[in-house]
Amino acid sequence: GSGADFVETIVGKANPLTIKVAAKTLTTDGTIEDFHLATVLELIGLVANAKNPNELVAKQADVKQRVLAALPLWNTVNGKTALHDVTVDTPIGPVKFNSFGYGVNMTGAVKDASYGIDIKYDGLALPQSPAIPAWVAPLVPAQGNIDVKFAGVDLDAIAKLAIENFDASKNPPIPDSLKPQFLALFMAGQPHVTLGPSTFTAPVGAVSAEGKMSVMPSQKGKVTIAATNLDQIIAAVNNAQLPNKESALMGIALIKGLAKTGADGKAVWDVDFDAATKAVSVNGQVLSPGSGGGEAPGAGDEGGSDDEGEGEGEGNKAPQ
Repeated sequence: GSGADFVETIVGKANPLTIKVAAKTLTTDGTIEDFHLATVLELIGLVANAKNPNELVAKQADVKQRVLAALPLWNTVNGKTALHDVTVDTPIGPVKFNSFGYGVNMTGAVKDASYGIDIKYDGLALPQSPAIPAWVAPLVPAQGNIDVKFAGVDLDAIAKLAIENFDASKNPPIPDSLKPQFLALFMAGQPHVTLGPSTFTAPVGAVSAEGKMSVMPSQKGKVTIAATNLDQIIAAVNNAQLPNKESALMGIALIKGLAKTGADGKAVWDVDFDAATKAVSVNGQVLSPGSGGGEAPGAGDEGGSDDEGEGEGEGNKAPQ
């Protein structure tokens, strides 16, 4: 689909705030693969023709069998939306983009279910406002993209357990005693979040990142961060009029000292972390040894090998 002269007004009720989003053109594109439309229409008809909720409760065994037979309902759903010549009116002035797009990719109730979202924009321009000092301009990323995916959940088994034990005549319809089973199924797939190659490019340089983090039973993983023109970025911060700028520069100097040089000349940081033990290392240098009770950074399956972070190590390229 496509449209022209798109306008949306967002009003904050808790805090009085109005933001107007306008775009000259809008395009959308979506696909659903193997959608079980017939079963869905049958269920909609069943609900629409029911005289009262009790009638549906009496037929719930039939409904459950139909839903189970239709799983995973669909295989994948993909959707993309792009706005062009975008203006966002804010209290400090108009923020503009040449284009702003986002996409969603999700599976149905399959064994290895996933949900991903990606955002991409270019031509970001901030308003000329006293609230935005001149030194900010070189640090503003005019182009950027971010790609995040959550995966590793056996949604097929979870959905079947929920449907088979659902009883609309009881409260709650799914017994609380099943919570441990749901949790075990959720953890069995080793759910994790993956940050795909994501880059933000400003006039003075670019910063990119990619990595992977386990979600349960612990949050640990690895992220590789790379920066181009690091000295120019530091110079831009040095020109900034910030409170406690000296402390900020000392922190940046520390970060620079931990960097290694990639094959393409980028500054690269391979960061291993374990949230449970608070263990953190950068390029193999331990910043926090952790509190014990967990594996050392890089020792476990999650975040411990170069293939997860795609980082710049011996024989590996830094993210482009």
